[in-house]
Amino acid sequence: GGAALNGLLAAADVIDELNLSLSPQINGGAGPRLTSGAPALSHRMQLAHVLEDDGFLFTRYLRAR
Repeated sequence: GGAALNGLLAAADVIDELNLSLSPQINGGAGPRLTSGAPALSHRMQLAHVLEDDGFLFTRYLRAR
């Protein structure tokens, strides 16, 4: 799962919605990106909704077609 599964889904061009949460923290390290193992690609997403709670951001993006 995680970044590897996201990479497979992105490469198959089947991601229509993306929900991202942003925490007000800075963490270091060599953690995985949102996708791994996928070829270089770019899919335009359009912001559909933002919710803020105590400094946390919860966002929803839809595929721009």
